Amino acid sequence: MEESVINIGVGMRVSYYSNHGTVRYVGSLTSSAGSWLGIEWDEASRGRHDGSHNGTKYFSTSSPTGGSFIRPKKVDTGVAFFDALIGRYGKVEDVDRIVNNKNDMFVVGDNKKVVTVTMVGASKINDKQSQLDKLSEVSLSGLNVSCCQSPSSDIQNNCNNIMILDLSNTLLSAWTMVATLVEQLPKLHVLNLSDNRLELPHNPVSLSFKFSNLSNLYLNRVGYDWSQVLLCGLMLPGLTALHVCYNNIKTISSIDSRCFQRLETFNLSGNELVDWNYVVALGQLPCLQYLILQECSLGNIIIPTTESFSTLTSLSLSTNNISEWSDVNELFKVKNLTELKLSKNPVTQSSAMSPETIRQLLVAKLPKLQLLNGSMVAHGERHGAEIDYLKRFGVEWLRAGGNRDPGMTQASVEFLREHPRYNDLITKFGAPEDGELEVKSSALKNALISVVIHCIATDKQLSKKIPGSFTVQKLKAMISRLFKIQPSEMKLSYTSNKPGAPKIELDNDLRTLYFYSVETDDTILVEQSLKY
Repeated sequence: MEESVINIGVGMRVSYYSNHGTVRYVGSLTSSAGSWLGIEWDEASRGRHDGSHNGTKYFSTSSPTGGSFIRPKKVDTGVAFFDALIGRYGKVEDVDRIVNNKNDMFVVGDNKKVVTVTMVGASKINDKQSQLDKLSEVSLSGLNVSCCQSPSSDIQNNCNNIMILDLSNTLLSAWTMVATLVEQLPKLHVLNLSDNRLELPHNPVSLSFKFSNLSNLYLNRVGYDWSQVLLCGLMLPGLTALHVCYNNIKTISSIDSRCFQRLETFNLSGNELVDWNYVVALGQLPCLQYLILQECSLGNIIIPTTESFSTLTSLSLSTNNISEWSDVNELFKVKNLTELKLSKNPVTQSSAMSPETIRQLLVAKLPKLQLLNGSMVAHGERHGAEIDYLKRFGVEWLRAGGNRDPGMTQASVEFLREHPRYNDLITKFGAPEDGELEVKSSALKNALISVVIHCIATDKQLSKKIPGSFTVQKLKAMISRLFKIQPSEMKLSYTSNKPGAPKIELDNDLRTLYFYSVETDDTILVEQSLKY
């Protein structure tokens, strides 16, 4: 047998011109001399067939074009972990040769003369970077690490401070190899194994003690389905964060009680889950706080009860197919939700409403929301959104059986299903009055708001009629002319004439008075912040 074939076996990972694959066959081919390797490529488009040659099936592939035959001497079988570490972070003995070599470090002057560049402090930098035992964060991504063959003392004596390790896109072939390595890294808590093809052990629980300190794991693009992810959960019971993006997860079945009991962050982005029924099982995880489901083709949201997702505070659903407000209403049952990302969904891209109106509706529907699509929800914004919500759907509420007399109100089940917060908002602000339910005319006269502008510094008050479409910036410009105060020195707020109404800051120069729900007879407060 050829020498290059002796150390290559089925299941090993190999590289060929930066293309990674798994050995599925080692041996001869009919009508072709010598030894061959049958490779199943990670990228199916790299191959040519399904493991067949001249009508004979030598191995199987998951894709009809995922296989190739290659001579053993052409593939790279990788390097040991410690050798790769030395290659990237180890000390270079002849520093002067590297930094003073004319072929490496030079500039060309005006007279076309090559001038050698000396790197000041190169020796100190080299010494610092080569102190392996001081490294806390290590990346060996793409370096074809394939095993841990170095003596264990090499790793234990030189790598005992590594806390974050990136082993993505390597030639590691099995979790048993990973366990052997991680066991020797006592401080490791973050591990990236993305873009690998790792064989799972027959008894994953038997390896769990080797991963006892690991808390954060990245397994993006590893080709796993949900059953395989569950096996990882058995093997790594201490995980608090798991990222399994762009895998083959299509359904999420019931979860073994031994899995993910400490998990706080779960990122499943890029998996074709399609229906929320395949997500519901995650609601039973006792510590789940951050759930990321971007690009999952989800078309609906179903929260069975208020007990589901009871610990969830952050939900990311960007770039999905959610199109109905009834699905958004389901999130009202997630009682601790403070952050939501819902951009690039049909429901938030409706041509029937402006982006500002859509944002207001989301804020009003979800009472604890503090961050929406990455933007803070200010107190004034929430106040305005909730008041506008009461007005917008007030007529519909009355038609559905609502009544300003609390003892007589009987809003229909259908209305409350579409507006689950409406009764809470009435309790908070009171039922909308008839005048607040009238459709505003677009005529300027009817669009004017009569307000009192009160300058606190001088205790001077003026009554003015101003358009509700005025931005805070325009209002400041007008007040500047009236009270001779620079806009940059103003701090504006307003109070309603209703009993118990809070003071609301006008904290965004680009927002309109309508946005803040400023109404006739409200008082604009002008405070001056003097600069010294």
